[in-house]
Amino acid sequence: MFRTIYKNTWKTLFRSVTFWLAVLVLLGISVFHVSTQVSFYWESAENVQRFEPEYVPEVLPESLVQEVDNVVSGGFLVYQIAVFAIIATVLVLNRDYGDQFFEIEKAAGVSPFRYTAGRLAALLTISVVALEVFSFAALHALLIGKGGVVGQSALQTMLTTFPRLTCGVLFKGIPHLCFYIGLTYLFGTLFRNGLVGGAAGFANAIFYYVTYMLYRYDDGWVTYFQYFCPSPNVLRFYVGYFGTANGERIFAMYGVTTGGMVFCVAFLVGVALLCAAVSYWRTRRRET
Repeated sequence: MFRTIYKNTWKTLFRSVTFWLAVLVLLGISVFHVSTQVSFYWESAENVQRFEPEYVPEVLPESLVQEVDNVVSGGFLVYQIAVFAIIATVLVLNRDYGDQFFEIEKAAGVSPFRYTAGRLAALLTISVVALEVFSFAALHALLIGKGGVVGQSALQTMLTTFPRLTCGVLFKGIPHLCFYIGLTYLFGTLFRNGLVGGAAGFANAIFYYVTYMLYRYDDGWVTYFQYFCPSPNVLRFYVGYFGTANGERIFAMYGVTTGGMVFCVAFLVGVALLCAAVSYWRTRRRET
């Protein structure tokens, strides 16, 4: 029955016009982000050339680690993928409570645990796939816009960046998405309304985005951005620079430790599991 709920959730989303509008919104945001970054890159190069005419802007192979980190964490994990995941979760919740989808599945013998787990697993999978596809496309559109990587063809660059990009999506993206999906699903089940869940998810996403833009360099917010925000710096830099030539220097600069990384993952996933447990409890009460 878990597999049935999982597949039905995919079908529910793929048949929704709003879901595809959310995909288009994510695409539009991605195009805007890439175009802005490319424009800033060339404008900065022109400013440097005014004082150093011999300067030639170029992307070196050793800078690809930073490019990957900037696209995943400095781009999609700021707010873009959270918006997509929240919308997808709202659509599923609206189907549950608007169309009495749970009651239909319950009549077929599904248990509340498998129902909740199947829904959440499908939402997480769809969001992770979207993050991987859009991050990959945005990264290489950005690199092409900057003139490509010195000494590498486009195919070589793709093969070089794919493992690290995927690692970032899995180890940074999954805790981030678990947090938002779990929070949105929780409030949706508590109030039996997908829009309420969406409001809670968007409120958190807006709070993080505003504080990120205003206070990420403020000493008073260091602990929040290091460990407790949806995309903590300790997790970001540990995954992004682990095993690289500059890894130890980056770790020392940002106070990154293995224990801190484990805490960040435990916090985000722990919040998500708590939300899932309460959501399961609320779903069980629908049986009575």
